[in-house]
Amino acid sequence: MESKLITLCLIIMNILITNGCNKDEEKKETSPILETQTPTSITSNSAVVGGFVSSDGGATITERGVCYSSINPNPTVRDFVISEGNETGNYQCTLPDLDSETTYYAKAYALNTAGIGYGNTVSFTTEVAIIAPVATFTATPDSGAKPLSVSFNDQSTNNPTSWRWDFGDGGNSTQQNPVHIYDEDGTYTVKLTATNNAGSDSEEKNSFIIVTIGPGTVTDIDGNIYQTLEIGNQEWMTENLKVTHYSNGDTIPNVTNYNQWDTLTTGAYCWINHDISWKDIYGALYNWNAVSDNRELCPAGWHIPSDAEWTILTDYLGGEYLIGGKMKSTRTAPDAHPRWDSPNSGASNESGFSGLPGGSFFNGVFDVGKRGYFWSSSELMPDNARYIKLEYGSELRYRGYAIKRIGFSVRCLRD
Repeated sequence: MESKLITLCLIIMNILITNGCNKDEEKKETSPILETQTPTSITSNSAVVGGFVSSDGGATITERGVCYSSINPNPTVRDFVISEGNETGNYQCTLPDLDSETTYYAKAYALNTAGIGYGNTVSFTTEVAIIAPVATFTATPDSGAKPLSVSFNDQSTNNPTSWRWDFGDGGNSTQQNPVHIYDEDGTYTVKLTATNNAGSDSEEKNSFIIVTIGPGTVTDIDGNIYQTLEIGNQEWMTENLKVTHYSNGDTIPNVTNYNQWDTLTTGAYCWINHDISWKDIYGALYNWNAVSDNRELCPAGWHIPSDAEWTILTDYLGGEYLIGGKMKSTRTAPDAHPRWDSPNSGASNESGFSGLPGGSFFNGVFDVGKRGYFWSSSELMPDNARYIKLEYGSELRYRGYAIKRIGFSVRCLRD
């Protein structure tokens, strides 16, 4: 009887132990089970990637989302992460701020108290970025009356769908290349706006000069014919003077000896490199004694501009300094002479003045191609006179004074 009781107790204990183990097995938790969905809505800088959590692993989901990387082909939550919700089922995440034309790797993930579950890895490549247009433009004088020709040079990936020009006088145009402005003489602001499906960009430039370029010419005593140009209320030669006689017919000495030139107290001229073949290219270089001679260098009805008259031109073009580019010819090396050495900074010749780099003469010919010096008629001190200078490496217009023995270029101004 006693042995049967013991056997019964052992059976009961075994049942209790077995039931307890089964309960423990029922309570065992695992990490979530899920899969990654196919990427959608891929753009140049974003994509939508989601997941499907099919099992929470026996424990509450505390976080779910997508991890991704452009470097690691097997991304984890240590890479970039976008989280979304804490439930089972489907979900989606938008991955932001992606690089264009780049391959990314992504996985869905979910967390519970047992650990992290990952879906399968998917990959996608972002699209080419749609870049807003860049509104850049140039403006150059044309050959007709009242000329300003503006054109654009688009460097963006996606061509603009539209252009708009605003000319500062209320006028506008949606024409593309080029746009010509034929309007009243004056100073203009020009604005260009370019638009495509990524946005718009604008560029504005101020102080474009529109002048009337007529068929004006003037002839000197030697028979040389010069083109002329009205700028504001002044009319200028657009070429350097090359006359070899004063207006009364007297010969201007052509001096080539450096030592003789240095001691002169009377007028003289020379050609570039003392070679007459340069005559029609840069004109002559004159000392100031020739400029101030009462027999006069310029044709009848014309004169050497004073420092004050150069200033009138300067003020009309927009200021004391940053107008050199508006006065310089745009011809630049490797163009044949006459031309400026590169880089010919800021040269636009918006004024039509067509300044050329004839250099100077004093103990040798200097700076041809690099600098253009132009005498004024204004004496500063007994041994000095005013001049202006244009340079190949600057958009400035310089005003200075020099000793009268130096040879500089000359431009004439109508009386």
